[in-house]
Amino acid sequence: MAPPSNDSNDESQSAFQAYERRRPFAINQFIQSEEDEAPHYADLPPPEPPPDEELPGYEQLNLPTYDDDRLQTPSTTWKICQTSKNLQHVIDTSGERSSYRIIFRSAVFSRKPEITIHKMAIRAGPISDTGLEVANTGFDHRSRLPWMPRAMLSYTDYSTGERIESEMAAPNFADWKVRIGDKLFSWNLATRPTSLILLDRTSEAVAARFLYSRYGTDAIKGAEVGTLDVYSGYGDEADGSTEWILATCQIAILHWKGMGRHYRNLPDPSGRSASISTMSSFSQSLSLASTYSATLNSLGRVGARGGGAGARVL
Repeated sequence: MAPPSNDSNDESQSAFQAYERRRPFAINQFIQSEEDEAPHYADLPPPEPPPDEELPGYEQLNLPTYDDDRLQTPSTTWKICQTSKNLQHVIDTSGERSSYRIIFRSAVFSRKPEITIHKMAIRAGPISDTGLEVANTGFDHRSRLPWMPRAMLSYTDYSTGERIESEMAAPNFADWKVRIGDKLFSWNLATRPTSLILLDRTSEAVAARFLYSRYGTDAIKGAEVGTLDVYSGYGDEADGSTEWILATCQIAILHWKGMGRHYRNLPDPSGRSASISTMSSFSQSLSLASTYSATLNSLGRVGARGGGAGARVL
C-alpha cells in the first residue's frame, strides 16, 4: 500500500489552524449577541409587593387643641404657715388678695367650731388683725349609721349673701366628699410628691392641690405647712369659694394627721419634691376599709346568734 500523501495532511492542518484563529471571534460574537438580547437591570420595573403586605391608608386626625396654661398653671397660690400650735396664717403669694387667719380649737373643751377661718386685710399679720369670720368647719362626732368620718362645713356665699351649710363625709375612710351647689368635690390623697387633690367629680377637673412642705404637719414657729394651688375656674373671692376650699382642705389634713400620718416632702438634688411619707396606696386604703367593715359585720352576726343586740353594725 502506498503511504498517505503529505498534501492531505497539510490541508487538514491548515484548516484546523484557520478554525483555531476564528474560534475566539465566534465565541465573542455569541456572548455579545446574548448581552444585546438580555435587558439591563436598571431598565426593569420595580417589583410589586404581594397583596398581603400592602398597608391601608389613614386619614389625618384633627386632634383638639388644649390650653396648657389653664391646665398646668394655678390661678392663685396660697402659703399656709403654722404661726403657733392653734393658729395658722394663709398668705397669697402674689400679695394682691386678702390673707386668712385659721384658728383651731379642741372639740372637748369648747362649744365653738373646731376650725374657724377669718378674712383679714391685705398684707395684715395674724396677730395684729383678728379679721372677720367667713367660714368654719369641724368633725361630726355624733354616732350615726352607717358610721364613717364626717364633718360639717359652714361658709358665706358673697354673691347671694346666704350662709350655706354642707356635710362632708369619707365613705371609704380616705376621700373626703362634699357637695357645693350642684357639684360634687372630693379631697384625694396623692403621692410622689405627697399632696391632696381637690377633684371636681362633676366635670372631672382638678380644682385645687395642696402640696406638703419639707416640714409638713410638723411645722412650728411660722414654718410653712404647705402650698395650696387653686386652678382657673375655682377659688373666686367674690362667691366665697376660696373659704370653703381652705376649710375642707383643713379637714383632710387633720384627718390624716389624726391617723398618725405626718406627711412632708423633702426636695431632692434635681429640685423636685421627694415624698418620705408612709402612706399606702389608694387601693390598699380601700381594701383596709372593706376589711374593717367586714370584720364589724361578722362581729355583729356573732352577737346576734349569741343573743346580743343588733344583727349588723354597718
